[in-house]
Amino acid sequence: MNVHEYIMSTTGKQMSNHIDFEVLSDVLIDACGWTKIELANKFLPVSGEELHAWRTKNIKGRWVAHNAVWLFEKSEDANWFALRWL
Repeated sequence: MNVHEYIMSTTGKQMSNHIDFEVLSDVLIDACGWTKIELANKFLPVSGEELHAWRTKNIKGRWVAHNAVWLFEKSEDANWFALRWL
C-alpha cells in the first residue's frame, strides 16, 4: 500500500465512523431519549485515568462518545458531566 492509498483508506474509515455515530446519535436521542453534550474541543484537559475514575464514580447509566460529542442515557448523568467538564 502506498501513501496515497493509506491516506484514502484512513480518511474513508474516519468518515464512515463519523457518519455511523451521527446515525446512532439521532436514534438514541430521538427514539430513546438520550441527552447529547457537545464539547467545544474534542479533548478534555485531563488524563484518561482521571476521566475514567470520574465516569466510574459519577455516571450511573450508559454513555457513548465520539470526538467532542457525548451521549448519555440518563439526563442526570449528562447534567453532572456538563457541570464538571464544560
